[in-house]
Amino acid sequence: MLTCRLLSTGKNHDYKAEGVAGHIYATQVEGSSPFYRHHCLDSKNDREDNYYTTAGRSPDHYDFKGVQGYVFESPVTGSVAFLRYYNARIGDHFYTTNPEKEVLNEYVYEGVAAYILP
Repeated sequence: MLTCRLLSTGKNHDYKAEGVAGHIYATQVEGSSPFYRHHCLDSKNDREDNYYTTAGRSPDHYDFKGVQGYVFESPVTGSVAFLRYYNARIGDHFYTTNPEKEVLNEYVYEGVAAYILP
């Protein structure tokens, strides 16, 4: 199992660790799908972002960085939704399993990125 760590954006788009959001599989198990990472580095605007999805196609201006692990695309027993939010002003995606606990100023809900294990 791999760990999904929560990171929050600080000043100058730096990140600080906030703990473990959940776990994903290091190798494919029955019913799981690859969880891909896409990366965007916009040095002109001093922005950097990671976009995680079960879709292999990179969004515009993002580079494909490979499979990060394996997740579920629909709920399975014991799994939790790994939710994706986006802040267009700073060009940043944020992921969480507990949005009520997070301060999501200016972040817009995009949907469930995957189902992971707590």
